[in-house]
Amino acid sequence: MAHEPAGGRRRTDWVAALPPRGRLVPALLVVAVTLADLAVAQVTDTKGWPLLFIAAAFPIVAYDLANPWRWRWHLAGVWVAVSVFVLVAGVNIGYMLAS
Repeated sequence: MAHEPAGGRRRTDWVAALPPRGRLVPALLVVAVTLADLAVAQVTDTKGWPLLFIAAAFPIVAYDLANPWRWRWHLAGVWVAVSVFVLVAGVNIGYMLAS
C-alpha cells in the first residue's frame, strides 16, 4: 500500500484495536476488585476462595471485551455481571476481615 513503509511489515494501529473506553471500565473494575480480594486474602491468610473469584473474573472480562454486536443487551448484561461480582466480592472481603 502507498501509505505503508517499505520492507513488507505492516504497522498495527493499537488504538483502533482496543475496545472503546466504555467497555474497558467494567473490565478494569473487575480486575481491581479481584486484586483487592486477593490482597485481603493474603493479609488474612485465607485459602481457596480468592481462586474462585479469579475463575469468575475471566468469563466476565472476556464477555465484556468480546464483539458486542454478537449479543443483544450486551452492555446491560456486562454491568449486571459486574455488579453481582462486586457485591459477592464485597461480602467475601467483609467475611475475611471479620474472621
